[in-house]
Amino acid sequence: MMTFATPLAFLLFLPWAFAAWRLFRPAPRRRGIPFAPLSRVPRRQSLRQRLRFLSPLLLLFGLAAAIVAAARPQTRLRNVTHRSDAIAIEMVVDLSGSMQIEDMASSIPGRATSRLAAAKEAFRDFVGRRPNDLVGLVTFTDTAATRAPLTLDHNAIDAILSDLEVQNGRTALGDGLAMGCARLDLATNIASRVAVLLTDGRSNAGEIHPMTAATAAKALGIRVYAIGVGADPRPPSFFNPEPEGVDVQMLTSMAQTTGGRFFRARDAKALDAAMEEIDRMEKSAIDEIRFESRIERYPPWLAAACALLLASFALGLLLERRIA
Repeated sequence: MMTFATPLAFLLFLPWAFAAWRLFRPAPRRRGIPFAPLSRVPRRQSLRQRLRFLSPLLLLFGLAAAIVAAARPQTRLRNVTHRSDAIAIEMVVDLSGSMQIEDMASSIPGRATSRLAAAKEAFRDFVGRRPNDLVGLVTFTDTAATRAPLTLDHNAIDAILSDLEVQNGRTALGDGLAMGCARLDLATNIASRVAVLLTDGRSNAGEIHPMTAATAAKALGIRVYAIGVGADPRPPSFFNPEPEGVDVQMLTSMAQTTGGRFFRARDAKALDAAMEEIDRMEKSAIDEIRFESRIERYPPWLAAACALLLASFALGLLLERRIA
């Protein structure tokens, strides 16, 4: 498809048309003393006289070609690439004491790893699959803390994940999610915001109820994917009447309230599968930007303009020369 980079150059055809009219307009009749009609007298024109119109004609054609060259004709080849609009992802990780329990079966038979170690490895792989997304990190025990703001520096996230350690404390599930939502709310120019909440227990501390935090997430347009890690707990007994383990009902309600989903991961393989499922569901939106590849077509017009102007100048010298 032919286009022009500077189409305003075609306005130069206005003075060009005026010059053409001035050069080729009919000669005005002149008043004078009438003589006998000379129309019957045979006139003989030399070749030089018959070709005198060629010089201004070539000049006009040369100027026209120069104007077209100034407009820079181009040929559009193709549309090239796309850009991904990033998703903001806040990882909210439980660091309570039970996260050090080594009951997450690994890929090596007969080997087990701690819940926190499995979570760090799964999150590391997840972040590595999303190079265009903003990722942040919040941890919680009795209180919540921001470990990393939303960033594209995934190497920094990896380093912070590696340094995470279990802390003595209880589980402030609502405070952790609320802190994650507060950080995601700062990403005002992001179309999609997601919180990945990972815990192995149930809320028994903090000032914010988990469902209150989930309702706030929904109001902010944040989807929550909740992951419960660890083996199934022993049922309450006389010596331990407090319920333990993952609060499946609470986490499911929190996720569903925001349009997200709950995943139960009893081993490292199930945790990896949960993260892969989240990765598939939260695809980056594609915002197509068209970069048009073009080929400049003005050089032939410029060459033609130079040739015609040179020919006009040379022909003018040739036709106007006189014999002394």
